[in-house]
Amino acid sequence: MSEIIATGMSGTIGSHLPTSVSELKVDLSLPRKTIGTWKYSNTSNLIHLAGIVGPSQVKKDLTYSYRVNVLGTLGLAELFLEKSSGTFYFISTSHVYKKDSQPLHENSEIEPLSEYSEQKIITEQSLIEMFSSVPSRLCILRIFSVLDWHTPEFTLGGAIRKLCNEQNYNLQNGDDVRDFLDPATIAQGIFQIAAEGSLSGIVNFCSGTGMTIRNAAITMLRQAGKSLGEGQILSGNSENPLIIGNNERLRKEHPNLDLTWKPKLNR
Repeated sequence: MSEIIATGMSGTIGSHLPTSVSELKVDLSLPRKTIGTWKYSNTSNLIHLAGIVGPSQVKKDLTYSYRVNVLGTLGLAELFLEKSSGTFYFISTSHVYKKDSQPLHENSEIEPLSEYSEQKIITEQSLIEMFSSVPSRLCILRIFSVLDWHTPEFTLGGAIRKLCNEQNYNLQNGDDVRDFLDPATIAQGIFQIAAEGSLSGIVNFCSGTGMTIRNAAITMLRQAGKSLGEGQILSGNSENPLIIGNNERLRKEHPNLDLTWKPKLNR
């Protein structure tokens, strides 16, 4: 098995990677020549998780986010191509897809709905061009909805924590349907993919199963021994009411992956 290295190992997903993964510390806001040093094998596979994550976080400073998420990633990819013959795993998002009433597959129409997803698709397209002579060395994993007790405040997990602790808090868009996985399951799956090293191209990383936000919140609250106040989860939909992935390609290539949502109250 090739050595596996990763950026973003202190993040929501990266913190769940096995200890056998080596951390590549880089400052993605710096120019290409000063982005970081390379002390790894020339056959290492790289999982790239670092960046500014989420629409609300990206919107706080679009210029800085672009420098980190787009230019920084491309600078890192150039360094990787120069220093290693392994595979580059870019962690992208399902939010690059145009909203659809059917499960999304890898060839579904693209239409980013936020600056965050727009930066992701710009980076995806630039990476595909960069690796065009060696396409087997690039794998783009589009992650669907990440949900657990320990995700950041600005995520659905943060909203469910508020629902759990604040009687007057209301959760919006309870009828939206999402394709949930927890960070630990995602991290383990990404690790297994990188360890095998045979997957390339664009791949949906998802459970393939839909659940309403209401039912997901109720599941987590029951886990915590909490009950809902009347009307705390509001009916209705957001502008993108259904985001479910088709994971046939992932299942075909890695049939033994565990792709079930398992929120963990105690980490």
